[in-house]
Amino acid sequence: MAKQPQDLTDILAEATEPVGNPLDNASKTPPINPDDFDVVDPPPGENLMEEEGSEEEGQEPAKPKNLKAIAETMVRFFSTLLSFGAKKLYPDAILKEGDLEKVANMNQALDLVPENQKEATFLEATRADSGLYYSFKRYTNVQELIQDAPLTEAEQELLVQPLVEVIAKHKFLQVGPEANLVMVLILIMVPRIEPLFPNLVKVLDNKLKDAQS
Repeated sequence: MAKQPQDLTDILAEATEPVGNPLDNASKTPPINPDDFDVVDPPPGENLMEEEGSEEEGQEPAKPKNLKAIAETMVRFFSTLLSFGAKKLYPDAILKEGDLEKVANMNQALDLVPENQKEATFLEATRADSGLYYSFKRYTNVQELIQDAPLTEAEQELLVQPLVEVIAKHKFLQVGPEANLVMVLILIMVPRIEPLFPNLVKVLDNKLKDAQS
C-alpha cells in the first residue's frame, strides 16, 4: 500500500531533537597555545614597561656629584679638630706645673742677650743638670706633637675616597649645603679666633666661680 504524504501540520507537530543555541558554539574558541607566537623584544630605549630612569639590576645607583666635595670638607674639618684638640690636650697631659713659666722666663732672658751669645746662653741654661732641662724637654715634646697633629695632605687624600663610599652608603652622612657651609666657616674662622680661646676660657671660668660664690 502506498505511503500517504504527511500534512504540514503533522510534520510540525512531530517531536524534534534540540539543536541548542547557535551562539553557544560560536562563543567556544580553541585554547591559545603560547608556542604559536614569537616574543619580540622591544628595541633598546623603547621598553614602555620600565619607568624612566630605572636602574638596571645589579648596577650601583648613581652617586651625587658633590659627595667628594663633602668628604674633602669633612676630612679637613676633622684635621682642624685634631689640631685644636692637640693644643689643649697635649700640654695638660705632658707638661708639669711651672714648666710654661720657666720656659717663658727663659725666653724673656734670651731677648736681653746679644744675638751672637743667645745660642751659648740657651745651651748653658738648658744643660742636663740645670732646672730648665726637663721643663724645656717636655715643652719641646709638646710643640712637636702639636705640629704633627693635623693630617698631612697625603693622609687627607687617603681618607677622602673611603669616606665618599661611606657617605654614599649611609644617607644620614650626606649633609646639606647649610651644614657644609658651617663646616667651611669653622675651618676659616677657627685659626683666626683661636688665640682668644685661652682668655675666653679664663673669663668664663671666673664668671662661673663668681656665680657659685
